[in-house]
Amino acid sequence: MKKILTILLGVLAVGFTGCLKDTSINTDGLNTQSTVAEIPYSGIEYFSAATVLTAGVTSNIVVPVLVNLTTIPTKDVTVTLVVSDAARTAYNTANSSGPQYLAIPDSCYSFPSKTVTIKAGTQQATVNVTFYPKKVDPTKNYMAAIAITDGGGNIISGNFGIYYLHTIGNPLAGNYASLYTRWNNGTGTGTPTTVTAGSLVGLPDDPTTVEFQSGYGAQNGVSVRYKVTFTNTGGVLSNVAVQINPDDVTNSLQGVIGVLSYTDASIILADAAHKHFKFSYAVVNGAGAPRTFTDEFTGQ
Repeated sequence: MKKILTILLGVLAVGFTGCLKDTSINTDGLNTQSTVAEIPYSGIEYFSAATVLTAGVTSNIVVPVLVNLTTIPTKDVTVTLVVSDAARTAYNTANSSGPQYLAIPDSCYSFPSKTVTIKAGTQQATVNVTFYPKKVDPTKNYMAAIAITDGGGNIISGNFGIYYLHTIGNPLAGNYASLYTRWNNGTGTGTPTTVTAGSLVGLPDDPTTVEFQSGYGAQNGVSVRYKVTFTNTGGVLSNVAVQINPDDVTNSLQGVIGVLSYTDASIILADAAHKHFKFSYAVVNGAGAPRTFTDEFTGQ
């Protein structure tokens, strides 16, 4: 982490002069030697917390960006921020072995107010960034790095001066047609009890994990998700594996539905190149009756 931060600061030195690696409300309290303008809980240390999950979301996502001064000003202070493409490219360079982030298209977000005024006698103010999930491609990594460029005459924080807002790109995330089949037996043979066609969104947990809601969970109004992991080698997807999300086993299958036992998910079909999957699992319900399910997902 320190190595990445050192590289970033070196790359950004031309664009962001006067930076200071400061104490802050993130760590040791106020810096009493000088006033520092910062974005609390930002920077490399809080990169994961700056994830914006857009896949499957239909409403706009408003992310408040909090700006803090490490001392209380006696007059109003105006702090200027930008979406810094220099910060994005510097991050990619410093983290070349990890996910690479594209500049998020202007149509996918808005950041109308680039300044925030911290009133005399206070230390903080907020400006909003709004994301439009329906316009974000869930298969790509995007970044909107919000950087302080003018601290209103104050020093700009070196470690908390950039808020790396980013989306998780996953090649298997996105819209799918679904086909749920249920048998009221333990073999999954004979005439199905239920066959339901529909659609859903494959939701990414990270760049190589995606989750699909099972029809049995949907039928019971609870979350029972297939957790699908895979290897991505230069765009070639392999090593697909599946399990029922362990949290859903505890909270939904056992906690809400009350199954006595379950057989974890298995793969019937896994064609990652064409986003076509078919999984199966079985349960014994609270009355002791066996049930078998398959779910087929086809990318659209």
